[in-house]
Amino acid sequence: MSIRESSTSIYAFLASSIPTEGLAVRPTDIDTPRGRVVHAINNRGEAMLLVPVDEIGSSSTSWQNDSIAFGYRTFGNQGDAKPYLTLNCSAPRLIGEFGLMVDDVLDSIEIAPADAERLTRQVVHRWREMFKDQQRPMMSEDRVLGLLAELLFLEELSAAHGSKVLDHWAGPEGGRHDFVFRRIDVEVKASSSRELFEVAIHGGQQLQRRPDSDLFVRGYRFERHPGGESLPSVLQRLWDSGMDRLELLKRVARLGYGESDSAQYATIQFSLLEIRTCRVHTGFPRLTADTVDPAIFGKLSGLTYSIDLGVEPHEALTLSAIDFGS
Repeated sequence: MSIRESSTSIYAFLASSIPTEGLAVRPTDIDTPRGRVVHAINNRGEAMLLVPVDEIGSSSTSWQNDSIAFGYRTFGNQGDAKPYLTLNCSAPRLIGEFGLMVDDVLDSIEIAPADAERLTRQVVHRWREMFKDQQRPMMSEDRVLGLLAELLFLEELSAAHGSKVLDHWAGPEGGRHDFVFRRIDVEVKASSSRELFEVAIHGGQQLQRRPDSDLFVRGYRFERHPGGESLPSVLQRLWDSGMDRLELLKRVARLGYGESDSAQYATIQFSLLEIRTCRVHTGFPRLTADTVDPAIFGKLSGLTYSIDLGVEPHEALTLSAIDFGS
């Protein structure tokens, strides 16, 4: 699988000159036995992918909602019309998600061009639930920072272990700790404090160690800075590295990120000032069932407090040595 220009950027280029009729097209570099797969945009400005097929297939494979249409169509002059399995996005705000799905289709077809029709249907079926056109509110800056820190740690892990690390990102699934491995858990925290390395702890379970496991707090300290890191820039690097586009998009969506708002999120940029890793040991400052009188702890609710990682001993965490289990 080669790294190619993203479909989203290709659609942006095609949209700069919308045709008055017909289609504006940009062929991909993928040839199938039935012809070349093509990016296109129609005279309504709608992004499309055209996958050549032998004939118009069964309508049972077609579907559409308010934003995405998928089915068989013919294009070309009368007498020279050719059949295609066609993807069509009519909602500009969903072009980011649509482009990622198209990239997945192209990656699959590139591996087995002769099986392009079946593979396209297969990928679209996986992505179908993503296109319900439910707009999410923009995340607060604190939540953006928290997600940015987790994605940067995910990127560090993937550099050492590959895309399998995504399965160990437990935070979006409601896990107690953000990343869970065989004998190590990692809680990722972000700070924008100028003087201290202050991070927020939510609840009495977040710094509670599992039996027979070590727990580390991995802190990332940022400052707002034009030209720095953004959520879309880190996500794009992860997708370029081969991480599953749909699974990653599902996880960040659970944390509040919508790819349809990527243009706005791209303007929220931070410089990374410092990374600090601390082991949660007996003397580590925390409020848990182990450190507070159980009679009192059981009556606490809505617990949120801050700790300064800057005064805690830094301990190197060798990412390449993490045991992922079987």
